[in-house]
Amino acid sequence: MLKDRFFYPLALALIAAMIWFALSRSSVTKLSDACIWQNGFVTQGEDLITLTASPGTTYEYVGATPNDPAYVIAMTQIPRRDAPPSAGVFAALGPDYERALAGQKIRITISARQGRKNPLDQFDMGYFTAGAGDSGWRRRTLGPDWQDYTLDFSPKSPNGDPDIDYLGIWPGDAGEQQAMDIASVKIDVLSKPASAARDCPQA
Repeated sequence: MLKDRFFYPLALALIAAMIWFALSRSSVTKLSDACIWQNGFVTQGEDLITLTASPGTTYEYVGATPNDPAYVIAMTQIPRRDAPPSAGVFAALGPDYERALAGQKIRITISARQGRKNPLDQFDMGYFTAGAGDSGWRRRTLGPDWQDYTLDFSPKSPNGDPDIDYLGIWPGDAGEQQAMDIASVKIDVLSKPASAARDCPQA
């Protein structure tokens, strides 16, 4: 087993590589502030495979059926206290989002339910930035049916050039592989300027 002084730098390097991979899969190279204000951010359906699982967490993709949307089964493999600090199972938002969302009131919505096997009772959700101020983890209690879990937050302006933000989910503290199902993660901008619709025409 690696000692902590070796394990944690390697884990952080692995997380950085996973973030780069997730962002590199995006087909969007440049987003205007107006379009981000108007459309927000969403990961659902087949795009759920672009989520990143930090060390200590894992997820499995399940395709859509007539009775269920596509979703991922997320869980922790080790106790949270033994995992390196991270955003858990997360979506990475590029610099365009950090720039556009700064100073705006946003609503984060996670569509989730307890897993079908070994169901998880509670999970944490949060919004994290590169030094501009985080929401911190906020705990939510899961039910057996699909439900929207929300968090309102106002990111601050970044110090320096915009970097990467993270929409994170931590699926349980105990590391007992208790499961939650996640169908979508999204952000809506509640304070978007009235000009957003005009300046971001829909196709």
